[in-house]
Amino acid sequence: LSHTDSTKQEPKAETSTGRRVLYALAAVLGLFLLWEGVTSVVAYTDDAYVRSDLVAFSPEVTGHVVGVHVLDNQIVRRGDLLITIDPVPFQLAVDARKAALAATIAQAQADRDTAIAAQYRLAAAEAAAKLANENQVRAAQLEADAFASRQALDTANEVQRRASAEVDTANAEIARAQRMIALSEAASAKAQAELATAEWNLSRTKMYAPVDGSINNLSVRVGDTARADSPLIGIVDANAFRIIANY
Repeated sequence: LSHTDSTKQEPKAETSTGRRVLYALAAVLGLFLLWEGVTSVVAYTDDAYVRSDLVAFSPEVTGHVVGVHVLDNQIVRRGDLLITIDPVPFQLAVDARKAALAATIAQAQADRDTAIAAQYRLAAAEAAAKLANENQVRAAQLEADAFASRQALDTANEVQRRASAEVDTANAEIARAQRMIALSEAASAKAQAELATAEWNLSRTKMYAPVDGSINNLSVRVGDTARADSPLIGIVDANAFRIIANY
């Protein structure tokens, strides 16, 4: 009887072991499929770092530094004053350009006055020429009718010739005055452009932060020479931080 019971229990034990093996294989397969599914849409790495942009800020004019208004590693906001370049030479240039512009404006006005005077002379010359022409016609008619001498006609002809010459001279003066006006207006436009350039240079003697960030490796000192288009100060851009990861 005991031998019969032992024989009946052996198949049950084998079935239980087989199920556990199947469960284990199923679990391994499920984990493998889960791993494949996750890693197909999610990547990871331990080789990553944070970086930002370094703004190498350069002056737009050349001059001596008379003010450094920040410290190394200081947090700055866009528009904060960083560096001051000596403005005196640039202010003198502005004053000189203003004087030159005033001179060209005065010259242009003088040339316009000359043109107006020439117009008046032309009007007078044309009136005198008209009268001289009328007198010449009358003198010629009288000389033809023997009521006037040849000398009177010659005099009328000479007056007519001189009046015509005066008209030509007045026209030439007007043309010259108009050319002088054009030259003075061109000189005035040039002086205005030079003044605008001088004022722009003066405005660039103060350097303001172009971005939010922090000062990096500040080495400029009062007395240094700031050179146009040569980096003078660095700012780590606070709005450009990003993560660089190598997968």
